Amino acid sequence: MIPCDVTTSRTRVYKRRQLKGVKTLEFRLQCELSAIKSSVTVIISDLLTVRVAKSESAVTLITSELKSVCGENLLKSCCSRYLCNLFS
Repeated sequence: MIPCDVTTSRTRVYKRRQLKGVKTLEFRLQCELSAIKSSVTVIISDLLTVRVAKSESAVTLITSELKSVCGENLLKSCCSRYLCNLFS
């Protein structure tokens, strides 16, 4: 049997980027930003579907949901930056 490379060019590029710490961190941060945007979209669409009676309670609910999502992602980002700097 002759070994051959069956990975696509995108997969090879992704693996090369993974080896470089800076690009990996940038990629992670872009993914986290994308996750935050998706969370905001879901939260707002849920609120519009439910049709919250009072505008003040809607604002309070949106704010509390965003704080929890953004806080978790910020913590993950800080930890990954610290670990990258620690092992670089």
